[in-house]
Amino acid sequence: QIGFSIFLLSSLPWLVRSYGVMGLSLWRWRKEQVQQLDRDLPYFRQVLSWLASFPESTLIEHRRFARLFLGQLSPKIGMLGGGQERFAILPVVASTFLVARSWEAPQDMPLWQVILVIGFVLFFFMLIVINLMHIRLQLYESLLTEALAMKAGSEPASP
Repeated sequence: QIGFSIFLLSSLPWLVRSYGVMGLSLWRWRKEQVQQLDRDLPYFRQVLSWLASFPESTLIEHRRFARLFLGQLSPKIGMLGGGQERFAILPVVASTFLVARSWEAPQDMPLWQVILVIGFVLFFFMLIVINLMHIRLQLYESLLTEALAMKAGSEPASP
């Protein structure tokens, strides 16, 4: 009990600091997000003007390609993740469960479980990569739509 008490006392500064930093970042998230968006705005305008320098037919063709790719990618994300909000963390939970079961003697873990754990982890990282690709494609499509609106001389399409 004394050893555990010493452990808790020694980790108390770390816990207080960690929860303090987490609390401050949750308290200031709006201000930090606004600051980040203010830094990104000039780059956004620069990319839009660069895209607007291309011929309109090229922009339309690239936007059509991005929309087709998004249309093909979205069902695959749903199929693989089974609804990202609910099931995307399941491979990690299953892997953690399998590894924790044989924590005392990891060398006694059956080979099929080792292969399953590695497969779950790879599957999880594949979902992350596909979701990042989806986000980039959405941004690319939005930028192309904005560039077409700039080229036409009208107001940007998004608010």
